Amino acid sequence: MFARGMRGRLVRLPEAAGNDSGVTEPQREYGGPPLRLAVIGDSLAAGVGAASHEEALSGQLARTLTAMTGRAVSWRVSLTEATPAPA
Repeated sequence: MFARGMRGRLVRLPEAAGNDSGVTEPQREYGGPPLRLAVIGDSLAAGVGAASHEEALSGQLARTLTAMTGRAVSWRVSLTEATPAPA
C-alpha cells in the first residue's frame, strides 16, 4: 500500500555521466592482456548518485582489481531494466 502512494512522488536520480567503459593503467609490467570486467545491473551499475562511472561501482572495482593484481582492467557497464517489486 505504501509503495503505491509513493510512486508519483519519487524523484528519479540521474545515472553517472561519462563513458560506460574504460581501461585502468597497469601498476606492474605484465605480458598478458588486461583483465576484463563487466558490471551488469540496474541503478547500482548505472552509478546513480555518482558524478561519473569512474567514481561509481565499475570504476572503483576496476581500480581495486588493478591495485590487487598490478594488471590493467578493461571494464564496461551494461544496464538492465529493474524488476518491479511484487505488489
